Amino acid sequence: MVEAQGLPATGCGIGIHGLHIHEGSSCSGTPENPFGNAGGHYSTTNCPHP
Repeated sequence: MVEAQGLPATGCGIGIHGLHIHEGSSCSGTPENPFGNAGGHYSTTNCPHP
């Protein structure tokens, strides 16, 4: 279980906030796709990866 506080109440916000869950095992990639190895991520508001 995770509890996060102080995140933007609406929208995607600006910058990096709290935590999100990736389907992959590594938050890495290539210069063209910096987070490609992480796969998709769970986002209740469909915000893009920062």
